[in-house]
Amino acid sequence: MDLRVYNQDGNVTVANNVPVEDVKLQVPCMWQLTGKPNCCVKDEDAKIGCFAYGSTVRTQNRGVISVEQVKTGDMVESLSESNTVIYAPVIMIMHQEPERVEEMVTITTTPSDSHLTLTHDHLLKVSTDVGHTWTYIFSERAKPGMLVITTSEEGIAETETIQTVTRENRQGLYAPVTTTGNIIVDSVVASCYGNHPDHSLSHMVFAPIRWAFRLAPWMYNGDSVTADGSHPYVSFLDNNLRALTGNTLLMSQHRLDAMTAYP
Repeated sequence: MDLRVYNQDGNVTVANNVPVEDVKLQVPCMWQLTGKPNCCVKDEDAKIGCFAYGSTVRTQNRGVISVEQVKTGDMVESLSESNTVIYAPVIMIMHQEPERVEEMVTITTTPSDSHLTLTHDHLLKVSTDVGHTWTYIFSERAKPGMLVITTSEEGIAETETIQTVTRENRQGLYAPVTTTGNIIVDSVVASCYGNHPDHSLSHMVFAPIRWAFRLAPWMYNGDSVTADGSHPYVSFLDNNLRALTGNTLLMSQHRLDAMTAYP
């Protein structure tokens, strides 16, 4: 694995073909005396947080379709700011890679027995308290007992409990993005984003795509992808955001010694 490590000063250390468990030893900037990381790790093979091939979404006009069939302009189930189920337009396919095999996280919920499979660095909307303070976490951090929001066939939002969290290799990665920044896949609410722990920041960065979709839909192609399966805007961010701002958004937060590294 090739890793590029950015410390708080913006300096870069490159580690080529290094096991993740060895990075802590080779890149001391990652660890302070507290044992907590103070920088991020970028995996050069990392992809945008995605859903698995065969996952399903409910649309307004096409019924229930698989995620690989979703196109820009489809109206799919999403969650409003008031936590009610609405239909929101898909504005881009952020990533699609039908042949890629990836270890993914599958969560099951109770009582509906919903199953959602997504990459380990895709953001999932959860709550850990009965007062339902909702936040987004990487799916790899989901645990049994956490609460998630699911939807019934009638389109009613319901709170359910995560029953199991397992891992399995799955082929096919897909990441549709809606105007709301969230999407309901296999009846479970998840973010449209991954690779970065801040859902709100990710949603803000994709504002230009929402503007293009609304103001000039006749010249905007949300289904376009580059050679690596990413939308051209995503490739632009990945290649240029650090040069423009001194930071990078599309940064995979990798597990080091069974914990995820945060900025």
